[in-house]
Amino acid sequence: MAENWCPVIVESETGNRWVLHVDPLQVRQCRMKLRQELFDVQEKRARMLRRIKALRAELPKADPKELAACWAQELQEAQDRKGEKLLRAFPPSRHITVFLEISSNMVQLELVCRHLREELPKQIEAAGAGLLTLVALDGGGVEPLGFAESRVYVLRKKGVGYGSHLV
Repeated sequence: MAENWCPVIVESETGNRWVLHVDPLQVRQCRMKLRQELFDVQEKRARMLRRIKALRAELPKADPKELAACWAQELQEAQDRKGEKLLRAFPPSRHITVFLEISSNMVQLELVCRHLREELPKQIEAAGAGLLTLVALDGGGVEPLGFAESRVYVLRKKGVGYGSHLV
């Protein structure tokens, strides 16, 4: 194949210029290959979307009455469990350690924290503990709340409330 080199001037963001010599036939062939690859990818995507649509069409349709019955049952179970406590009674001890498994995918973390704020002081008083250690563990390979390792919070009884520090 004959080569016909054409100068092309390329300028960088800093203002530096370079002269490249390219063969326009090779550039055209490269563009044709890229166009064909793009066409093939788009064709494959269209085939996959048709297959997904066919699979979805084969799925059984959900009966609205069954869905309503399931949702009503789940709602009733949630209403029945609404009064349940998050923590069981602690045995009498001077030091209590609570492990929390936390991940960035937890959707009810605020609810868990609120229940802990309500229940922990009563449970600590009932157990007669003077020291509480909260350990936040990574739950699924994801850094919990932006921490790369487990965090330990130690709460020592100071008068009426608790003082804290990060270990």
